[in-house]
Amino acid sequence: HRHRKTLLKFAFGMAVFLGLTGCHGPKSSGEQAVALHRGLGGEPGTLDPQKAGDTFSYEILRDLYEGLTTEAPDGRAVGGAAESWSVAPDGLRYTFTLRPDLKWSDGSPLVAADFVAALRRAVDPATASPSADLLRSLRGAGDVLAGKSAPSALGVSATDERTVVVEVAAPTPFLPALLAHPVAFPVHQPSLVRLGGKFTQPGLMVSNGAYRLVAAAPGMPWRLVRNPLFRAAGSVRIEAVEYHGVADENAELTRYRAGELDITGGLPAQQVAWARRELPNEVQISPQLATFFLGFDLTQRPFKDQPGLREALSLVLDRELLTNKVLAAGQVPAYGLVPPGMQDYTAATVPWAGEPLAARVARAKQLYAAAGYSPARPLKLKVLFNQNETIKTAMEAIAGMWKQQLGVECEFTVPEFRVFLAARGEPEGWDVVRLGWNADYNDASNFLDIFRSRNPQNNVGFADASYDALLDRAAAEQEVGARAGLLQSAEARLLGSHTIVPVYFIVSRRMVKPWVLDARQNGMNHNYTRYWGLAPRAK
Repeated sequence: HRHRKTLLKFAFGMAVFLGLTGCHGPKSSGEQAVALHRGLGGEPGTLDPQKAGDTFSYEILRDLYEGLTTEAPDGRAVGGAAESWSVAPDGLRYTFTLRPDLKWSDGSPLVAADFVAALRRAVDPATASPSADLLRSLRGAGDVLAGKSAPSALGVSATDERTVVVEVAAPTPFLPALLAHPVAFPVHQPSLVRLGGKFTQPGLMVSNGAYRLVAAAPGMPWRLVRNPLFRAAGSVRIEAVEYHGVADENAELTRYRAGELDITGGLPAQQVAWARRELPNEVQISPQLATFFLGFDLTQRPFKDQPGLREALSLVLDRELLTNKVLAAGQVPAYGLVPPGMQDYTAATVPWAGEPLAARVARAKQLYAAAGYSPARPLKLKVLFNQNETIKTAMEAIAGMWKQQLGVECEFTVPEFRVFLAARGEPEGWDVVRLGWNADYNDASNFLDIFRSRNPQNNVGFADASYDALLDRAAAEQEVGARAGLLQSAEARLLGSHTIVPVYFIVSRRMVKPWVLDARQNGMNHNYTRYWGLAPRAK
């Protein structure tokens, strides 16, 4: 029965694949080419650049599209569709010059107006983009996001087919890096008008990146082939890439060892020691600008108006035990939100970061009792996190610490990633949610802005006018030191509210076969297939 279901799923997937690609004439050599097989830690939420809001979607979108700027292998912002840009003396106006003769994958011209339309679409409340707040620094974006102005009021314009002008409300030195984010990718307007949300389907999607989408079906990998009309197609060495969504890191490692995957999206923390011992030349582990943290639902009991209770749960966590003994994969204990290594910034921390654990536990018990809880009347929590072996291990350890020190009882809800994306925005189903943030660009504001009152990523319901005002002042401040001070004050205010529990700073972990060439890691953990090569596979 299991084998019959597998065959039916395969047959259905092949039927969808053939149905979507067969009507476009003979297959190209790229569609027949041997593919690089990449593991992905879950299914992407969407391949609509303006509606994507998760790491897995971004990973595929970076292969399919390119913004005005892109990223070099080391994560630096470099020219993408734009061959150059200039900045006005006051820092408020950026002029981008597109490369000549840019084309969409269907052969139609790619022009400046396409980038303007995409940016306006991103901030349009009707789009409901989870990443729109990243564009808040653009002139007029705040009013558009709030519904006070039309998207056409955004400070972007096309003065001719090759010139895009972007105006910002205050000097924004990280703007080139920001415009490499998928939310700023162009979308083929005729396809959007004609197909609506279906424009993301294989066989229908028109993109401008190094690859184009040719297959995607339930239970099947996402197959991309080289786009011969990409502006740098001659430098793309890998003809095809297939993304395999595997939420279980242990299952992903098994598939890697069986030769089904050439590179994994992750590596179970419990297998790091084995990988270092048995396959030292294939394991890659490096620091990442990313933070693992917990969020409390501030809109209802038990955490609404209970900062002491929230602090108690943070106080009792033994982060050193968790990172050094339980996970033991290079993670760093976190006592703040913004990770180390952020440019021009020294992070704030909770005031008790250096206190002995025993003293913290004693105070936590007092706060727990003051909130009305005890061993006879324990706090009972609904805890939400997505399927992932390392996350599961961490959450079980955290729940164990809460139980041991305070008597807290936890009930887990563990959906697959796509379901989790929707569930985290519905706090009536959880009290505590596992969250994380990977840097979109190297600036502390990227982490702190997610807790603005109206940010779509603000799942916990944190609303603090003083916090918002500090971020607004930082955005308008030109002096680097003064700006950092305002951001530090904002982070300290967030931590002082005990809205979140910083747990650890993430390291990227993966396995890479020897025949995958130039697959280097960077602090952003942004991986572009077009920079890699593929040598003949060993038997």
